[in-house]
Amino acid sequence: MQATARIMMALVALSSGLLVAGESPDCTTSPAVILAVAPAFPDLPWKARIGADQWVQVQVSEAGDVGQATMETEMNPSLGFGKAAVAAAQRWKFAAAVGCPSRKARLLFRFVMPVSKPQEAGVQFRPPYEIDIAVLAISVDTRSTAGGRSSNSAVSPSHSGVTLLANSSKQRAAGRAGYRWR
Repeated sequence: MQATARIMMALVALSSGLLVAGESPDCTTSPAVILAVAPAFPDLPWKARIGADQWVQVQVSEAGDVGQATMETEMNPSLGFGKAAVAAAQRWKFAAAVGCPSRKARLLFRFVMPVSKPQEAGVQFRPPYEIDIAVLAISVDTRSTAGGRSSNSAVSPSHSGVTLLANSSKQRAAGRAGYRWR
């Protein structure tokens, strides 16, 4: 089964001009990103308005899938930046490379401290492997409502060309969903 898949991938590569017969593939070049997935901003740092940079090392298979994602040193694991970054990194897709069974890439997920202006919020992909995630800070209205409760509100920014991957209705309402490019 695997041999058949390798032959099919080789035929596709040859027919598309990606590989010339008799030529060995260049497995030293960085894999090209096909699909980048941004993580949701973790709850605790979002509420505390804390940001961080998180590096993740990934092993990319011959087919372009992430086989393993390993978090590099995390300052405070209880904040959840590393866990969120690794979960998102495992969903990335890279260009296939026939004859290169394992390639590496180092991804940077930059969790920007929550912002107060909707126009500053959003996700930005910076090739080759960097994503900035800027979310809106929650604003608490301390004025009493008719029921005597305070209300939390947050604006969900719109992002053209980005598909929101909401992890929960709470995050979707707060504009803290994960994002995906195609």
